[in-house]
Amino acid sequence: MKLKLLITNLLILCAISSNAFAQDVIVLKTGDEIKATVSEVAIDVIKYKKFENLEGPDYTIKKSDVFMIKYANGTKDVFNTQAETPAALAGTEAQTFTDARDGKIYKTVTIGSQTWMAENLNYSIDFSWCNGNSAAICNGYGRLYTWETAKEVCPSGWHLPSKSEFDALLTNLGGSGPNAYHALKEGGSSGFNALLGGWRNNKGQFGDLGKYGHWWCSTDYKTRVGWSLGMIPPLEVSHMRNTYKDWGFSVRCVKD
Repeated sequence: MKLKLLITNLLILCAISSNAFAQDVIVLKTGDEIKATVSEVAIDVIKYKKFENLEGPDYTIKKSDVFMIKYANGTKDVFNTQAETPAALAGTEAQTFTDARDGKIYKTVTIGSQTWMAENLNYSIDFSWCNGNSAAICNGYGRLYTWETAKEVCPSGWHLPSKSEFDALLTNLGGSGPNAYHALKEGGSSGFNALLGGWRNNKGQFGDLGKYGHWWCSTDYKTRVGWSLGMIPPLEVSHMRNTYKDWGFSVRCVKD
């Protein structure tokens, strides 16, 4: 009997200890985080106590300022849903486009005032490759192009986006970082459907298929380096970055 009572007390103490150190994390659309214990998610606001002062006052924050809540039990609430997509996406619509050069059909999507291919380009040309030299991968993830090739590869009526055009896309999706990442990712709310095609380096090695995505833009940075849009799943961010021009990355064309 005493042994059972001791075990019961130990279990209760473990539960109390676990709860004492468990915390929720409120991730703002700015990328900042608040360690907290969330008490209520209302229609317009989120109520919480700061984790470092659980006996202190209650706080509220506008729901529109919050990207996600990571709860102590491992679940998440992501508020960048289709219903809460920025106004720039209100007119988003999916269509298709046929590349007259090879007859391939691409899904397209209009985001704000821009119309994008909603798939990675898969047009065969010199200085372009399938990741791992597998044609089957090209059919799913498109080809990888050097920067010089990427500037010329888009079909008539379309072009490789400039850095300012990618910047406008990110702005339409709430800014670079986690907000844009979750809108751009495959199955995300924007319809851009970013497919993570990985890369080919200047030694002919391939990597990161399905793990990372990079898309060339036409804007120069330095003699050997150009701008690209990067998708980094481990950090859940999307942002502009500088990369070597002789590496092979994916291409998304934007309509003229």
